[in-house]
Amino acid sequence: MNVAPMDQPMIKPPEMAESSSRSPLALSPMRQQLLAWFREKAEPLADAYEGALHLLSDGDFPGRIHFIAHAVRDISDRLVYVLDPQLQGNRVQYENALDQIEKYWLDVQRLDNNGGNDSHPDTVAIDYRIASMIDKLIRDHRTRRERPSHYELLFRYLMRNEPFKASVNRRLVDDFKSMRHWFMGFTHLRSDGVPQVDEEELQRQFRRFEGMLHSFVGDFFTGSAQLDDILRQANQRTN
Repeated sequence: MNVAPMDQPMIKPPEMAESSSRSPLALSPMRQQLLAWFREKAEPLADAYEGALHLLSDGDFPGRIHFIAHAVRDISDRLVYVLDPQLQGNRVQYENALDQIEKYWLDVQRLDNNGGNDSHPDTVAIDYRIASMIDKLIRDHRTRRERPSHYELLFRYLMRNEPFKASVNRRLVDDFKSMRHWFMGFTHLRSDGVPQVDEEELQRQFRRFEGMLHSFVGDFFTGSAQLDDILRQANQRTN
């Protein structure tokens, strides 16, 4: 019988592994309400929100800032499309388009064909097929820029039952975008080590994220007073 050396750690088989069950979270009323709303209205995103809550309470979890940041970013970007499935995603597939153009593209040296002359013509002729591909990519890009942002679409949807639903508060949209941008800075792994994050700032930014969403889920528990309060806070930050 082969016996593992005593200085090697024993690997537990699956049946002996420690239980992965999580301890129940002690959630504030706001977080209980938000989680219930996600479960009811945006089920595909509910686990990401609940997982972020667990990570927020576990300061020793490896890589937690990256996972929390990913959850906030993806919820921010996808929520409106989960709430309103009739909306179509409006991302331009730049890489796919350029892959198609690249198949037929000739580099500029071959296009100008100047026979070694150092001067270059002001224009070069390209195949109509390539020109049409480039034109379509630019038109798609222009159309994408003219469309409302994820955040405008989200707040238009959330504010649809409010008396002033005809207009979206620009400061509120910008505030939400600013919050998302903060988390975006921590979504990607870095070659120079794990980023240092101020714990109080992390908690504050996450509460900011939750507070904006909580103020709009009126079908469950909130009223116009909370909406007025967050609009006031957004306005104060820009004054």
